[in-house]
Amino acid sequence: MDAPAGRTYRSQSDSKATATADDATPFVAKHDLAKFGTYLAQKVKNVKKETAHVKSAKDVAKLALVPFPIVGSLATYKPEYAIPDAAAGLVEGILTVPTGLAYALLAYLPAQYGLYTCLMPPIIYMLLGTCKQLSLGSSAIEALFCKQLSLGSSAIEALFLGESVRATLGDEIATSTDPANIAITVQYTLYMSCLVGVWQLVFWIFRLSFVSILLSDPVLSGFCTGGAFVIGTSQLSSLLGVSLGNNNFLPALWAKAINEFDNWNWCAIGMGLSGLVFLFATKYLNRRFLPKQPLPWQILLVVLSIVVTSQMGLDESQNLKASANVVGHITSGFPPVAVPSLPDIPGKNRDDVLAASLLNSLFIALFVFAVFLSLTTSFADRNGYTVQPDRELFALGAATTLSSFFGAFVSGASFSRTAVVAALGARTALHGAAAVLVTVLALTLVTAQLYYLPKCILASIILAALAPLVEFRQGAEYFRVSKPDCLAWLATFALCIFAGAMYGIYGGVALSLLLLVWRSATAQVSTLGRLANTNIYRPLSDFPDGREHTGIKILKFMGALNFANSHALCARVKEAAAEKGIVTVILDAGAITAIDISALRALLELIQALEDKGVKLLMCHWGAPQRKLLERTGFYDRVTPDTLFLHINDAVTFARARAAAAANAPDVLPPLDTVHHRHHHRHHHRPGATGKGAAAVAAHSVAASGLVAVATVTDANGHQYFTAEGGSVTSDDRSSSSSSSSSEAGDVGEDIEAAELPPTPVAAAAAADAEAGVSVNTVELSSGSADAGGSSSSASALDEV
Repeated sequence: MDAPAGRTYRSQSDSKATATADDATPFVAKHDLAKFGTYLAQKVKNVKKETAHVKSAKDVAKLALVPFPIVGSLATYKPEYAIPDAAAGLVEGILTVPTGLAYALLAYLPAQYGLYTCLMPPIIYMLLGTCKQLSLGSSAIEALFCKQLSLGSSAIEALFLGESVRATLGDEIATSTDPANIAITVQYTLYMSCLVGVWQLVFWIFRLSFVSILLSDPVLSGFCTGGAFVIGTSQLSSLLGVSLGNNNFLPALWAKAINEFDNWNWCAIGMGLSGLVFLFATKYLNRRFLPKQPLPWQILLVVLSIVVTSQMGLDESQNLKASANVVGHITSGFPPVAVPSLPDIPGKNRDDVLAASLLNSLFIALFVFAVFLSLTTSFADRNGYTVQPDRELFALGAATTLSSFFGAFVSGASFSRTAVVAALGARTALHGAAAVLVTVLALTLVTAQLYYLPKCILASIILAALAPLVEFRQGAEYFRVSKPDCLAWLATFALCIFAGAMYGIYGGVALSLLLLVWRSATAQVSTLGRLANTNIYRPLSDFPDGREHTGIKILKFMGALNFANSHALCARVKEAAAEKGIVTVILDAGAITAIDISALRALLELIQALEDKGVKLLMCHWGAPQRKLLERTGFYDRVTPDTLFLHINDAVTFARARAAAAANAPDVLPPLDTVHHRHHHRHHHRPGATGKGAAAVAAHSVAASGLVAVATVTDANGHQYFTAEGGSVTSDDRSSSSSSSSSEAGDVGEDIEAAELPPTPVAAAAAADAEAGVSVNTVELSSGSADAGGSSSSASALDEV
């Protein structure tokens, strides 16, 4: 049917659908609830299948032991594993005692709580965890967070917990020597630790192990470097023998330490510096001569310092300020069992404290798990096995939660102890049993001797452990590679120095999220051109020799298309459509990793806006997850059938024919309302049928251009996409169309039906698609379907492109 010149046609159904994005078709498919019910039914079926073989108490016991990896370790345990496991565990335990005492003081807790933290968490993780070399217990960053909340554990973890506690309780309570204030600090720290474990279990229940990505590598690196400075500064009081108080602004503490020069205790400084020299020297010896069997020199330093202090009476002399610079009395025996609860804090509103505790514990849980997962994954890879993030999250959450009932604050993975355990050749997680045995002996037999342990020696142990945390080289690498990542590193580091560790982690996470939003909102849109003698399309910015087709603009969006950047994409498409002579814009969606409802609505409005201006928007190469979302949201029902194409080359072939037809014979394009709407043909069109549905649209639309064949492919949901090969395109188009279809079919072939192919002029391309599981329908067109003059002029116009 001939159409009056200058008139634009589209299907009646399309005009109704695209007139507004807010029509009656819902954006959320009604069958989603049914799909969820099917999912639950399948889960129930799986459970029944797994329990079908349970016929005796023995079977029940086996099923109950599935969550405990230790059972598998015991079942496959070999005698030759015993010696390396025992040796690694004994050295680990010896290292744990002095570091546990030091990190407890870092967290403002009595020293014995550092040993409690090295008691229960390793036992629980040994039962539930899957990393064979991990050393779980007191860690400095957790202890520091405890300290600024109240007190804490492992170097960075202890820091995190101490920072959080002190921030909530205040210096008057957290640093007080009054027994009542100490009891409040201990109770609140254990309550915080329980909340941290509960958060981690919540993450596990909802399979949120991915939340650790909120702490990007630059933020973690910047925080560890800044945290090392915070930890080191906190040890100046013990090392110099003077009281410096607490201040989140570290330069103020450095200035105060210099102003107290006349009061420095040179005996404590001498012992501390001697301890540092000893530790660095022995670390070199281990690395140089004992890389596979490192010795626990820290325990030798502790023993020597205790002997010197007790035999020379330094604990009672003015050289060490009486007993101020020794650990003092440590309660022997095992910790009391109690349910963690929120204490009554003088001058604090209970609801405000609870709110602050929930927020702080959330960040601690995220940070501890991020460091923990990184460490377990790293050592598992080195030793040839894998760990499951969700199972590790459950093991860590269970260990932290249950251990808080037994006097343990937040536990973390210690890199130094784990490295020693791995170097000593531990084969299973049972090395933790030997380490726990050493901790038990320390709690029951040697607490009286630990009375004489100088705090300056514990400070030297902490300072020696900080070297691996300082990552200025990593910050320089971020500056070289990515300026935004370097900015996140610098901001996190600076906030730790000038505002404290808590604000450092908060600011780092906030800046990372802002950078993420900024990157997402900045639309990555490239203009594509065809490389010479190929059907390969690449960004013109990277390949300036690429050629654009007359009347066609090809754009490619890269990344997640969402509410933040969809307007930028639409603006870029409209800008391209406004260029002189452009009648078709093709959007290559192959690099769109995700899409949301707002972006889909923006695309629908964009299609309507362009068609009102006489420009057609074609989309191609949608990935399988995105096509499923298009199905659920009713997108297919809102666009004309000639909008979606399988491959970029198919869309280009169609667009070139359409451009030529529009330029030379605009009055021969038929109105699209003569064609079945996509919603109709989705249910009634079958593979193998010809002359109907989307193929008929292609046939009518390209008839005037001289195309000889058009094919469609049908996916698993019944939606069709165009593929086409033309007789009037250039030779390089014809020679490479088959390889193009073959190479790209794999991108979408996972959910596309297979069918027999009828013989057509595009049999070569169709055969390749069929092998990839693509069903193809073809429509034969006569080159004489348009007048000879129109065909000739169309062909010549295409050849000029």
